[in-house]
Amino acid sequence: MPLDTDRLHVADAAAGAPSATDGDRYASLFPWLGWYRCEARGDRDVFSTQKWTATKLAGVELGRGHRLAIEGQPAIPAAPRPPRGKTGSHTVHAKVGYIPTRAPRAHMISISWARTSVGTLLAVAARMKRANFSGLVVVAALSALGCTAPSTDEQQSDDLTWFWNKVPPAWDAPVARPGDEAMAAAERGSCTFKRGAMPAATLGSELPVDKNIPIEHVIVLMQENRSFDSLLGHLGKYTGRDDIESAPEDASVPEDISDPASPRHYWQHAPMECISDTNHEWAGSHLEYNDGKMDGFYQANHGFYEKGEVTVPASALDGERAMWWYDERDIPLYYQLASTFAIADHYHSSLLGETYPNRDYLYGATSRGVVTGSYVNVEGDSYPKKDVVIFDELTKRRVTWKIYAQDFKGVPGILPGVARLNAFFGPKKMTERLIMWGGIRIWGIADFKLDAKLGRLPQVAFVDATIFENVNGNDDHPPADIQSGQVFVSDVVHSVLKSPQWSSTALFITYDEHGGIYDHVAPPTACAPDDIAPNLAQDDDDPQYAANQDFPGGFDRLGVRVPFMVVSPYAKAGYVGHQTYDHTSITRFIEAKFKVPALTARDANALPPYDLFDFENPPFMTPPAILEPAVDQAQLNACRALFKSNDKYKTGSGLPKPAGH
Repeated sequence: MPLDTDRLHVADAAAGAPSATDGDRYASLFPWLGWYRCEARGDRDVFSTQKWTATKLAGVELGRGHRLAIEGQPAIPAAPRPPRGKTGSHTVHAKVGYIPTRAPRAHMISISWARTSVGTLLAVAARMKRANFSGLVVVAALSALGCTAPSTDEQQSDDLTWFWNKVPPAWDAPVARPGDEAMAAAERGSCTFKRGAMPAATLGSELPVDKNIPIEHVIVLMQENRSFDSLLGHLGKYTGRDDIESAPEDASVPEDISDPASPRHYWQHAPMECISDTNHEWAGSHLEYNDGKMDGFYQANHGFYEKGEVTVPASALDGERAMWWYDERDIPLYYQLASTFAIADHYHSSLLGETYPNRDYLYGATSRGVVTGSYVNVEGDSYPKKDVVIFDELTKRRVTWKIYAQDFKGVPGILPGVARLNAFFGPKKMTERLIMWGGIRIWGIADFKLDAKLGRLPQVAFVDATIFENVNGNDDHPPADIQSGQVFVSDVVHSVLKSPQWSSTALFITYDEHGGIYDHVAPPTACAPDDIAPNLAQDDDDPQYAANQDFPGGFDRLGVRVPFMVVSPYAKAGYVGHQTYDHTSITRFIEAKFKVPALTARDANALPPYDLFDFENPPFMTPPAILEPAVDQAQLNACRALFKSNDKYKTGSGLPKPAGH
């Protein structure tokens, strides 16, 4: 469809109107031409800044001879500015497209608006020369203007985003239910179901799907690198109950797994709120697992450090740090949430390995052989031809979704959000996906709080803390002070509790993997997602230490247990579920609610965490009072002193090669 340049605010007179052929070409390159809802939100300064941004961005060069064009006079019309100290909102519709330019050189904008996150990103993105990054400029531009793709009923007939994102007819075809849940569970246990299986076909007829699930907003908050025993292993003692699967108080592991007579190291209360990063790579995790004995934690972590980690005393690398636990004295919010709402004590990470492959399972129900931080190979699986991640399916189903990420010391929240997707796809494929999905998908945590307050949360939201793995982080990844992660979780929880959308929301809180920290429960077997074997040639550790190839395995086993909590008006009060779950159980819950198919055999055979909900008699339609935790500054200062940044960095990762491997 050719663009109507007569109405474009920044039409280049020298370029002339594009032909129909040009229009088709633009649509194939940039299919999100169409209408977007642009909302100015915030205080007086934000209103002025957004109008300024709209003016400056008009005409920015995108590479390949095209410029950003924003329809409207101006793109964000004048609106009454709110009084000082107050916030306001003004919504318009703007049409975003591209026009050709014959300018002899790129017209780059100079942005002094560096005090805001979007301005910082634009200053970087506008100078990118590589064509496959040009879409990021537009993502940032629309984000600066507060623009999102309108909901389905607001779509204009010429919005090419929805031209590409069509609902496959098979998704709405009649589905035969497999009888009761006992029958369905037996089939799932045999890994009967494959990619493309609709949730109704894999879940017992008594379990609700799509419209029968009264949840309209699903929020996923995934923190980093803590095991169930390390955080909630004393919940039973705290609540006075004995049905929570926890390590015995005298739990211990040997110093050397090949020598049963070697000294024992015991599970113990953490003496401080931070630890040096522990070993959670493929090799380290499998050593800790030790064929189900769960006794390799000391050996895998004694002397271990990661590349780039700041220099610390040898005592900070003692293997006993992997045996530390916390309780309500250290993390009172987590203990209150876990004892008020519902938890699962057999929720596992998706594989015995590190962060990104586990997050790959949350997004795509497979890591396609990846066991490190490498990109998943999606070559040839372009969207919309093939759905690879849950975001593909949600976009086709026209379900609204966003990723919200924490800003950190001037680093825009959009960058950590991009980093999560980038870790799956790599920069080129990620940019292609962002373009094809349309709209603005990645936002800062301040946007999450505002959307929650205004009742504007999307139907699906993924929320991430910082990703910088240092003492000032708030994602619970060592060496971060665990108090900081608790404050971040508290902010998200209270935003949800106070939201007008609370009555129809489910917030899932979990951790991507155990982080190399002790848990006593051996991970069970699982359905392999596909026929792709682990690529053990990939290795994040130095060759002089134990290599991934020393620990052969597959994707037919879950990872170590991690905490899992449901905060929702429908969460059972003080409930502990004992069903087995992993990250694809969340994926399957989203698929079941929004009626989209399984991405792999793993999520096809996953059980959504239904037993944690009471859909008939919701206990918390009136939100309970939840504490807002404080930070012990002395503890935080002690952590900062131990893990302070300096110029001396370790140059490798340490993991002694275990005997017999």
